[in-house]
Amino acid sequence: QLKNVYQPILVMLKPLSADQLDAQPAPSEWSIKDLLGHFIFWDDNFTNMLKALLKLEARVVLSGTLDEINAKAFAAQHEESPA
Repeated sequence: QLKNVYQPILVMLKPLSADQLDAQPAPSEWSIKDLLGHFIFWDDNFTNMLKALLKLEARVVLSGTLDEINAKAFAAQHEESPA
């Protein structure tokens, strides 16, 4: 996975509280936690695609439009604790 890419981001976010991570800049905008969840979801999908190409694991096929997939991923992680 792309953990090294995210390391500087994690260092920057470490001092933030759960409330800061969960705060939305505006009612319809994503919080920092939501954005991280989005990055992680697509990183996991990309990793799965590469592993499937190398025949290391089965491909998880996402269904729906890009907006539908993003909405499902957002809903799944939105209620999780930001910690």
